[in-house]
Amino acid sequence: MPSNRQFYKTICMVVVLSEEPIQTTDLAEIARQGLIGDYSVAVSDSEITVLDGVAAARELRAQHSDPAFFGLDDAGEDLDAEPHLARPDRHTDGGPNAPTGHDHHPGCV
Repeated sequence: MPSNRQFYKTICMVVVLSEEPIQTTDLAEIARQGLIGDYSVAVSDSEITVLDGVAAARELRAQHSDPAFFGLDDAGEDLDAEPHLARPDRHTDGGPNAPTGHDHHPGCV
């Protein structure tokens, strides 16, 4: 049975103004260039979509990631009977150790 948890897909548009065409889509590099003054950077037009387990697994595969990132199998079913325990390394209390992203493939921040 597919997971009954909710997942969220957030799409943000990053707008970069520069004197030359930018050569990267690496968000960390774009942010760095914005901080040191080579780019003017703004984020706008945020769109949030609620996903079920099946859609979350599909979206993770589309990002060349693994559904196991959220404790799901390829069909969007929970890998663990207690999915909140599937990723003990993730802090979800919003505290100082809360995750800000992932680093399992290039371009992630």
